[in-house]
Amino acid sequence: MNNYRSIAVLLAAILCCLWPSSGRAGDANKENFIGPAITIGNGQSIFGIEGKFNLTDNIAVRPSYSFTNLSGAGVTVFGGSATYDLSNDNSQMLPFLGLGVNFYTVNVGGVTGSSTTGFAQAGVDINLNPGLAVTGDIK
Repeated sequence: MNNYRSIAVLLAAILCCLWPSSGRAGDANKENFIGPAITIGNGQSIFGIEGKFNLTDNIAVRPSYSFTNLSGAGVTVFGGSATYDLSNDNSQMLPFLGLGVNFYTVNVGGVTGSSTTGFAQAGVDINLNPGLAVTGDIK
């Protein structure tokens, strides 16, 4: 499982470097990005990596990958969503809606299992300054 995790992180980093930015000057919320992610829920904190890659001015894909040890079980989550940006102006806040799917694998004492879950998503990209943004969402 560790090899798959390393490969996924490496591929995401390469994709980030090679993917052309579709943003326009002064419109930082339209930039492609990849960076660290923190998921908080059910009393757990999970760290991973997420990205946003614009396909058009209003449509983007948002891949994500995370791994954690929850109560002795190694849990890997790989997935993503397709989102629609609700604003096309140059404001610092860019709300979005989307649909996605997550693939889960669990390893407990050498016994593995997997599942797939679809989700709806609502969120906002907040441009703090050039080159630094925060994304918050609910799935």
